[in-house]
Amino acid sequence: NIEGHQAGIRETCDGVAKDVLGPGTHFFQPFCSEVYVYHVGTQLFTMKGDGKAVAEGQTPAGDEPCLKVKIKGGQEACLDIRTEYEIDRRNLPDLHKAVKDQYEQVIIRQAVIRATKNRATVMIADAIYADETQVALEKAVEDELLKDDDLKRAGIIIHSFIIEGVH
Repeated sequence: NIEGHQAGIRETCDGVAKDVLGPGTHFFQPFCSEVYVYHVGTQLFTMKGDGKAVAEGQTPAGDEPCLKVKIKGGQEACLDIRTEYEIDRRNLPDLHKAVKDQYEQVIIRQAVIRATKNRATVMIADAIYADETQVALEKAVEDELLKDDDLKRAGIIIHSFIIEGVH
């Protein structure tokens, strides 16, 4: 049973089927056939929480620790970030073959870290806390994510990138 915001990939003894299963009820012989269901609606990938909460293992469920970046002058900033994305159904068979359900850790997380560090490491400490500069940083990172080849190949569509806090 696949809901409206989901898509399915069928894996058989012969490999991964190229057809993406849409919403509805699908019947298969259980022998040598398994269906993997993916959320293809808008989703959130977050990295937030202070270093103390992370060290004590108290990061909120579903969240990763904040993104730590070294800024100009050698200081370290911890960014709480939120990235909104969705998966293009057409790319789901290839994504499933490559990383299965680990796409957030393997693809999105790496792209977000790479883009954020590329932009934030050239900033000075005072600037990273200023609202205007934060908005400019968000826009620059979002633009870089929209051009990211790894995300494009995986069929991951970025909708927004927001810095929710700086520590």
